[in-house]
Amino acid sequence: MQVDNTYDGYQWYLNGNPISGASSYSINPELYGAGTYTCLVTKNNCESKLTAGYNYTLCPPITTTTYTIGSCNTQMISPAFTTSTQTINPSHTNIVSPPTSGTATVNPTTGQIIYTPNTGLTADTSDTFIYYADGNGSPADFEYFKIIINIDVLQTTNGTLSSCANASGNGTFDLTSVSVTPDSGTTVQYFTNSALTGTPIAAPATYSGPAGTIYANVTSQYGCTKVAQITLTTISSPNINTANYNATLCDDNFDGIVNVNFATVTPQIVTNPTSFNVRYYLVQADANAGNANTLPANWTYTTNTTVYVRVDVLTGNCPAAFGQINFKIGNRIALLTGSANVDVCDNDISGSESVNLNDFKLIHHRNRYYFIIL
Repeated sequence: MQVDNTYDGYQWYLNGNPISGASSYSINPELYGAGTYTCLVTKNNCESKLTAGYNYTLCPPITTTTYTIGSCNTQMISPAFTTSTQTINPSHTNIVSPPTSGTATVNPTTGQIIYTPNTGLTADTSDTFIYYADGNGSPADFEYFKIIINIDVLQTTNGTLSSCANASGNGTFDLTSVSVTPDSGTTVQYFTNSALTGTPIAAPATYSGPAGTIYANVTSQYGCTKVAQITLTTISSPNINTANYNATLCDDNFDGIVNVNFATVTPQIVTNPTSFNVRYYLVQADANAGNANTLPANWTYTTNTTVYVRVDVLTGNCPAAFGQINFKIGNRIALLTGSANVDVCDNDISGSESVNLNDFKLIHHRNRYYFIIL
């Protein structure tokens, strides 16, 4: 408490008795106790005046207790004096300042208080309430209690996993690699159904199964549970088959160079090629490394050449598939003769005559027919 600070002198009194050393315009009554405070103020060359009395009552004692619970729990509090030996009167225990994130109710028979968090809390929160208790003495002692409730709200997050599919279409997944909760002290069980029935998955780090959804039942250190979902996807493994590809190609224009368009080769050796990254190499070590030393899409060769093929999935961690193609130049078929002369009569003297070319020898060169007419 304080008075105007424009005076030249001050003297404080408690119940009419001067307080030694209390000669400032303000005073802390908690240092001197309850009672009536007055202050004698003096102005030089003016008379002194005594202020009206200030009645001060000591605040009742208050004890603070903190609890931490889960959002699915309740907290029972049994009032007990910390400053008195009296027995608490249960019927006189009252909530004087209610909580905001839960409810606190008093059992008038036992005096016990039950705190229940509100439903629907989405994040950790701290709640506070104050209750009053008095004793069975005469006069009755009393005490105020401040209760702090820290509420842990279990958090969960969904996740995804992908795996290369085996021959049966199943993948192998490490379910434990998905962080389904940021909270510490939790335990997780994994189920294949949303009802969480049956036996939990025994080896979640090496779970083998089809694409679908796994349900992770997360339990907090306070016993609260929530379910997170893990979506599983499987990736088809690359499949390459070069055995049936005819890599013996013709030098169509006899210039010694054979042209290859890998865009037409890929669909013949890779199943579902648009789902994969198909690359061609001249050096096997480059194919094994999967580096950038690839052949261009349009490539040529002048001698028999081995090309190494690497096929990778576009996403995921499936192993690459490898193959090789032995490109060859098809053998040229020699002509039976370099030229042939045939006399054809103009029977009707019309200046033209029909000729059946099938009557002449054919030179066959890899599916192409060349007629030699002179």
